[in-house]
Amino acid sequence: MTNRQSHPDGTLSDLEIAWLDARARGGFGLTMTAAAFVSPAGKAWNGQLGVSSDAHVPGLARFADRVRAAGGASTVQLHHAGLRADAAGPALPVLGSGEGWVILGVDDGFDALLEQRGFEAEASSDQPFG
Repeated sequence: MTNRQSHPDGTLSDLEIAWLDARARGGFGLTMTAAAFVSPAGKAWNGQLGVSSDAHVPGLARFADRVRAAGGASTVQLHHAGLRADAAGPALPVLGSGEGWVILGVDDGFDALLEQRGFEAEASSDQPFG
């Protein structure tokens, strides 16, 4: 499911929270958000919900609290648009599997591409992959 009810920065709008809350109050046992981008580079359209920043947390917490108060459970549909990301979005590298980097971190080519485009490659761990 998708919609365009979120704010331009991906934060939940009051309208979207009310819409989701209505599902929970209507008896849905599990209420799921629309597709939420996990990275600004993976945003597919304006008005898409985001989960890529701490700025998104207050609205998501309001959503979860309202669903819980109605007796339901809440979840977020994670989404990344990949090569179909909004071209007007941030100038971050987005690579598809057809470009040779199916498993990121195995091929030094990805780090070189990031550096060539002015980005610094950063690892989540100091442990080598594999």
